[in-house]
Amino acid sequence: MTRQEFVLIVVVVMGLVGCKEDQSDSSTLDNLPADGVYSTPEGSGGSYTDPIHGFFLVAPPSGFKIKERLDKTTIPVKEGFPHAGEELPRSWVDFKSGGATIGAIARKTYQQDIEVDFNFVKNELKGRGAKIILDRYITIDGVKGGEYIVEVSGLRFHCIKYIKHDLDHSLSLGGSPRDYRRYQKNFLDFVHSYRSIKPE
Repeated sequence: MTRQEFVLIVVVVMGLVGCKEDQSDSSTLDNLPADGVYSTPEGSGGSYTDPIHGFFLVAPPSGFKIKERLDKTTIPVKEGFPHAGEELPRSWVDFKSGGATIGAIARKTYQQDIEVDFNFVKNELKGRGAKIILDRYITIDGVKGGEYIVEVSGLRFHCIKYIKHDLDHSLSLGGSPRDYRRYQKNFLDFVHSYRSIKPE
């Protein structure tokens, strides 16, 4: 994960089993699935197919403007990791409305253990002084994933991450706490519809 991706989606993984809730913000969690199950492999996924590499299918939130990040179509593997220097394909699409952004990033990965990323991001969050509102494992697209809701520098981010078809999928909603509340349902519908597409 690059620093730029990290700052944009602020973290899209988690490292603890279960849920940690800030009681002063419990209303944020009211609309989330209590069992942590967002979606199973069944379903169409929606009408929008990732136009960059064809890595995902989703139902775009109504009224949001779509920005396809054609300047971010690859990502290099960092030094010190297997395949260092190799450019991996990446799809990055933002859906914007008002002061909120729903982002979808899908990229090729050699990593298969989602918990490795969870622990990395948990430590990064602690180091940045983020307020963690929610931290739990979930089921999305029929596989195990991770979910965070955090506040950083007065902004709230709801982040979901999972690995499927050798693709690392990161979904996020970011904005002010007020915008977050306003667009939370849009994001949850987005997450419910999201599906990974196996590269050919």
